[in-house]
Amino acid sequence: MGILAKLRERVGIIKFLVNAQKTIWYPILFAILCIISGLNDYTVYLPIMWTLVGFVLFSVLFTDDNKVFLVPLCMIFFALGSDAPATAFGDSGGDMLSFMNPDALDQIIAMGVIAVGALILRLILDGSLAAAIKCHRLFTASIIAMDAAFLLNGILRPDYNTDDLAFGALVAAVLTAVYFLVCGMLENSSQPIFYGCVAMLCTAYIALTQVLAVIYKLHLAGGYLVYDKYGVLRLNRSGITLGWGISTVIAAVFVLGIPAALYLARNHKASLISFFSCPLFVLGTVLVNARASMLVSVAIFAVCAILCMINGKNKVLIRIYFAVCVCAAAGIVVYLINKYPELIKTLRELLRISVNMDSGRNELWEDGWADFMRYPFTGAGFSDGGLAEDIACKNIYSNMYHNIFVEWYGAMGIVGCIAFALHLVELVICSLKQFSINKLLLLALPLTIIALSIFDNFFFYPHFQIFYAIFLALAEKYCNKTKIILKGAA
Repeated sequence: MGILAKLRERVGIIKFLVNAQKTIWYPILFAILCIISGLNDYTVYLPIMWTLVGFVLFSVLFTDDNKVFLVPLCMIFFALGSDAPATAFGDSGGDMLSFMNPDALDQIIAMGVIAVGALILRLILDGSLAAAIKCHRLFTASIIAMDAAFLLNGILRPDYNTDDLAFGALVAAVLTAVYFLVCGMLENSSQPIFYGCVAMLCTAYIALTQVLAVIYKLHLAGGYLVYDKYGVLRLNRSGITLGWGISTVIAAVFVLGIPAALYLARNHKASLISFFSCPLFVLGTVLVNARASMLVSVAIFAVCAILCMINGKNKVLIRIYFAVCVCAAAGIVVYLINKYPELIKTLRELLRISVNMDSGRNELWEDGWADFMRYPFTGAGFSDGGLAEDIACKNIYSNMYHNIFVEWYGAMGIVGCIAFALHLVELVICSLKQFSINKLLLLALPLTIIALSIFDNFFFYPHFQIFYAIFLALAEKYCNKTKIILKGAA
């Protein structure tokens, strides 16, 4: 590492690039490349993704601040493009690889092995791995408990499926590795919280920009607003897909940008841009017709904005911004209702508010309770799911109970309930320890993922677990920073 450090200091272009990666322009550039990549097929997304891996390898060799790794951790997944029509996921019965060329998949696996392997080697050599495990972390107990629940899911079933162990190991590995490694690698980092929030905000803009391009393309083809078999006008959700996710997943990424945007609005100069990103993300959930994300986005926007108005250097500006948003929204609603009296009915139909609001969730949740009653200690396992075998999809996520609490007791039983309850207690403890609104805004992102998961399975998706773990680590970093300041004052 000493030789590389000397090269960094002596070679002008290397020093320039290392410093550039620590500015906001690096996540912005990374995001732009991800947007282009995610809107194209493998002839475009593979070269771009190799370029992004090259960025990671450069950082592995030369960076002097590990916060730059937050950018690929947050964003690189969203560079995945699509090699199939938008209907491929539904037509294949939920095959998650249906969008991808098989040869491209081999290269993507190779990229992952190279990038992750190089990063882990870097973190071992620079001491970050040792720092990750030597200190007692705020969430250590609950993460170990949840790991145990993940690994033991369904183990007491007479017809135990080893797929449950494999999936449980995946969930445990992602959450645990990212949390502890991010904690370790940010020990000596400069302004990692600001940088992490910028990375998350840029990630939300990747999803928003990509989906707007898809919607525009659908609109030009006359496929965005369509009539269903009953002759009712609907938004064509099945046509709103990307190589990395369907409409509900895309909308959830918008929502996660809101707490990060408001943290930046409260603490930094570009408060106007950061704050008004939030209504854009809320509008994005409407455009993709994701009802759960609409509800959660409005709630988290309101709660976080109110927190930002209490105190902080930008509190007056944020009060003005929020008042403008509320007045504008109210004015638009009143105008449209008066101008177009039938608009409310049309919107109810477009957004599916008037029919089948539970989308079959009630049956899934009832099945989860029945599974818990049959296998109370370690649950029925992830692979059992709430769907009957004859209608089950080809991926484990589509068959899950679509409710985080039902998933914990239905798939993991009492062991899972205890583990998750312990985690919720630790979240409360973290929020109250050295109480700060900034820390609440950081914890708002993990809490948003939990809220979204009341209606879906986001908590168990690897890329959402990466976001979850990063912001747990950033909240802990904020606690440690506050502790140092308090000690210094004493």
